[in-house]
Amino acid sequence: MRLWSSLAAAAAFVLAASPAWAQRYAPHAAPAPEPRAPRGVPADYLDHAIVSVYPVDSNLVEILIHDLGRAKAPAPIAIYRVDGKKPTRCGVPLEVFLNGSRVARFRVPAKPAIVRVELDPDHEYPDANRANDVWTGRP
Repeated sequence: MRLWSSLAAAAAFVLAASPAWAQRYAPHAAPAPEPRAPRGVPADYLDHAIVSVYPVDSNLVEILIHDLGRAKAPAPIAIYRVDGKKPTRCGVPLEVFLNGSRVARFRVPAKPAIVRVELDPDHEYPDANRANDVWTGRP
C-alpha cells in the first residue's frame, strides 16, 4: 500500500514539475465544466448578466454582457441617463450567442452620463437570475 502512495506522489510531482511531459502523455485535458443551473431552475436555463459598464475614453462607454446560461436568447437593453429622458433601447442580437460567443460588448456615447443599464427591461425572457440584470452607477 505504501508503494502505491509513493508512486502516486512521485507521478504528481513529475506532472507538476514538467508541463511538457504532461502534455505529451496527457494531451487531452478535461473540458471546462458547463455552467450549472441555480437550484430549482431547469437544466436549459437562460441567464444574461451585465458584468461591467466602463469608460473607454471621454466619448465612449463600453457595456460588457455575459451569457451564463445554456439556453440562447437575444439580450434587449435599456440605458437610462442622467438627463431623465426616455431610455435608449438597444441590445445584443441572438446570432451573437448562437455563434458560440459567451461575451458581448458594445459601445455607446458617454454623454449624458449613464446612471442605469437594465437587461430585458420588459421581462420578456425567463432569466434565471434577475439580480445580475441591472447595473447602477453614480451620476
